Amino acid sequence: MERVDSVSTTADPAADLAGAALDGFRPFVLDHPDLFRIAFVWGGVDLGPDVGQAAARALGRLTARIERARAAGLVPDRPVEELACEFHALCQGLAALELCATMSRADADRLCARSVGDLMAGLRARASATSTVMSDAAGGT
Repeated sequence: MERVDSVSTTADPAADLAGAALDGFRPFVLDHPDLFRIAFVWGGVDLGPDVGQAAARALGRLTARIERARAAGLVPDRPVEELACEFHALCQGLAALELCATMSRADADRLCARSVGDLMAGLRARASATSTVMSDAAGGT
């Protein structure tokens, strides 16, 4: 999980969130497919405190990235745990598909980038719509 931890942050919260998936989680999965399967697909396997602590740190970094994006109005104002679950579900599902060798590397590159981009665009649109509704309800234009 050091790969996820090592993805740096920038001034762009949306790019940082996408980077956690594309530059952190996906390379981790490709570098450690068996660990991914044991830790994320087969659940309930005790991998020891080191792996648990690394996973908790990675989740904390993901949560921080989501909170930054939410503060910038780039994702809806919903519980961060819910947003993290959506984000993680997409990443985990794409990783499982890629490891099943159901697509070429080029197709996987394209699908992952588009899927994460689509999720971010959808969250941004939902945040914008919620902001507009709240502004209208408060008497804004």
